[in-house]
Amino acid sequence: MPYYRPIIAIGAVAMIAGCTTTPEAAQRAASIQADRTAELEAKLAGYTPEEPRTCVSLTQLNQSETFGSTILYRASPGLYYRNDTSGNCGDRRDDILVTRTPSTQLCSGEIVRTIDRFQRFQTGACTLNAFVPYRRDRDES
Repeated sequence: MPYYRPIIAIGAVAMIAGCTTTPEAAQRAASIQADRTAELEAKLAGYTPEEPRTCVSLTQLNQSETFGSTILYRASPGLYYRNDTSGNCGDRRDDILVTRTPSTQLCSGEIVRTIDRFQRFQTGACTLNAFVPYRRDRDES
């Protein structure tokens, strides 16, 4: 037994060392997040936020896109629902969002899982928060 202790300790140190983030990786992640935030702001330019809602009807939602921890649901060309989630739902751009809801509505508090599009394994999960409608501004011409 005494001979196994140093081996276990060395293995634990190696595992911990493998989990550290290099400054370059952290800088790259911050840069990607800044780019995604800029993309989200550009997508919502010309739209005005309204009062948050707890739920939205699934029949209204046509598509979704992730921007870091934010999911943007498109209801129509003039209406988006923004959800700033809690958790990890948007790190991988090509993942599929999967929800299981007991009703015909998507509501805050529900869990969204992300699935790798090709390998079909779960890559993350997050919890939905309030849905903020963003409506396209009308020109006052």
